[in-house]
Amino acid sequence: MRKTLLIFTCGLILAGFAGYTAFWFTTARAIDNEIAALYLEADKRSIIIDGVRPSASGFPGKHRISFSGLIHNGYMILAVPALEIRGFPLPDSALEVDFPRGLSLSSDVSPLDGKHIDSDIWSIDYLFISGIVPAMIPAAATVESLRAWRDSGAKFIIPSFALRKESLEASGKGEFFLDSDLQPSGNLALVASGHQPFLGWLQEKAMLEPKQALITSTVLNALAKDNGDGERKIEAVLTLQNRNVLFGPLRITAIPEIDWPYKERKALHFE
Repeated sequence: MRKTLLIFTCGLILAGFAGYTAFWFTTARAIDNEIAALYLEADKRSIIIDGVRPSASGFPGKHRISFSGLIHNGYMILAVPALEIRGFPLPDSALEVDFPRGLSLSSDVSPLDGKHIDSDIWSIDYLFISGIVPAMIPAAATVESLRAWRDSGAKFIIPSFALRKESLEASGKGEFFLDSDLQPSGNLALVASGHQPFLGWLQEKAMLEPKQALITSTVLNALAKDNGDGERKIEAVLTLQNRNVLFGPLRITAIPEIDWPYKERKALHFE
């Protein structure tokens, strides 16, 4: 009896492991197919991805995708020293995106205005995001697909994130969705520290005028609280609404409108 039970138990374990192995490698192939499609789409858009093409690894644990390299279009250059994505691509499961050495955006001199993008400004020293895979994912980045996705009530939920830029450190959680005009909206409840030295750094980079810096400093100091060890931290909500980015009551900037393409653009007929 005991021998039979042992054999039965071992059979269940082996069957479970075989099923998990089949699931893992099937989803790994699906991930690799999506990566290949991403590279094809980048090539169509004249976007060059320099670096070893990533593929799913990490068996028997979570799928892991690693990348290090440059992404550029002949003008703008996105430098990614290290990127690791961990998790299973299943609805309602957690997916971790980790940039342990940050990332930066730079550019050559624009032939249009003679300016370039300063990578010191447009960079992050560290970024980590934990997100929940939506139960429904848009079939395509078109008006029709995105409207159906929005109408289903779907959201991108971020249980946790952390970033560092110069002296500024922030962490928190939030969610993002599409508004009635199919524009990104959402909020991040965060805790931030090191804002005063960061404002000084922004002034050094000519990103803030002295008057703007004074007003911003006054507002942020009003939001800051002493955590007991002499360090003042800000607890506030970063909001994206009507294409405006607000930090608490302070409007930071506006973002351009996204003009999503239609699946089919019908010809106009004039009588």
